[in-house]
Amino acid sequence: MARQPQFILRSQLNNLIRLIPTYCDISMHAFRLEPEPVTTNFQVELPVRLVCEGTTFFFELRSDRDCRHFPGSGGRVNDWHFVSWSQIVTQFKTWLEVIRSEFLEPEPWTLLNEAKILGAEVSSAQDSETFEEQELATMREHLNVIRDFLIAQVEPTTEQLRLINEKMSYLESAATRQTKMDWANTAVGVMFTIATGLALAPDQANRLFRLTSQLVKTVFMRLITE
Repeated sequence: MARQPQFILRSQLNNLIRLIPTYCDISMHAFRLEPEPVTTNFQVELPVRLVCEGTTFFFELRSDRDCRHFPGSGGRVNDWHFVSWSQIVTQFKTWLEVIRSEFLEPEPWTLLNEAKILGAEVSSAQDSETFEEQELATMREHLNVIRDFLIAQVEPTTEQLRLINEKMSYLESAATRQTKMDWANTAVGVMFTIATGLALAPDQANRLFRLTSQLVKTVFMRLITE
């Protein structure tokens, strides 16, 4: 027996679309509907798919209880069957937030290139010297500047703030037991971890690496200039 057509109200689809600027922070012009919606008596025939231009991201409505979308958990296509339209709306909001997060992710090669440039600041120096007390104090001041920058840029969640504090504390502790050269390499790796862990935008990641470069140049000025 042929499957009966499924419909939702035109207002239901419009209300989903109106959520895009709020939850995704991306222009509604970046999305399109596939196929062109067929409306009858203020109803839209399903299925209909909302596609994000230039990507493989989509949210498909199959009925007022069923949907599928990508990306989903684990980077896969997720299929959902709900008991109410309100659950569809909630899932759509979650999908938009995932898309927003993906758009904010820096390009991996950008981060790698920035990390290589930062590492080059000290790669040519050969020294087994450890930190003096004054140098440790200077390093801590610069780490506090970096911490304040990250907090201001990210407005971190509790988990993200814990990541920032743990990494900064780790670098402070490592400086008391590592040589300057070893610590510099450690700092490069830690900043890379922070940038990816906080999903920094490319410009934010660049500024983080520039701040770290300033720290390296300040603490290792003698090594770099000799």
